[in-house]
Amino acid sequence: MRTFIQSIKILHIWLHFLLILALSLLPILTNAEIITSFLYIPVGYLALIIISFNIENKLNKYLNVIAAQEPAIKKARKAKRCLIYRGVCCLHS
Repeated sequence: MRTFIQSIKILHIWLHFLLILALSLLPILTNAEIITSFLYIPVGYLALIIISFNIENKLNKYLNVIAAQEPAIKKARKAKRCLIYRGVCCLHS
């Protein structure tokens, strides 16, 4: 699950970069006026920043929850192990 969340974070970074690039090229491609360049693009950047912070905070929260649960899972695995050395206990080898 940790690798899944980390891959989503990497995908989010790439999408963030591509959206910034698209917003930067939009006035050039559409022959927009100066008002569009100085008004709508900064508003688009601010919206992108707010959304990005929310997404990153949620993903970091999930990573923290997973990190907090890992020690409990490792303790449960150790408790299930056979106390007899390997090779002697035929049920758990």
